[in-house]
Amino acid sequence: MEYPTSAGFLVGKRSRKILLTPYRYGLIYFTHGSFLYIVAIAPNRKPPHYWKRRIKNA
Repeated sequence: MEYPTSAGFLVGKRSRKILLTPYRYGLIYFTHGSFLYIVAIAPNRKPPHYWKRRIKNA
């Protein structure tokens, strides 16, 4: 991913979500320095932000 901070949309302070079309999932991630961390591959049916307990300052 060349510009990871511009892909998807914000779902927290630092976290972004990319919808995985045609699947009913979203990929939640954040970047720190030159690293990209995948937090969750979440079904779109799950309650919003259920994954936030996995990271601090999401």
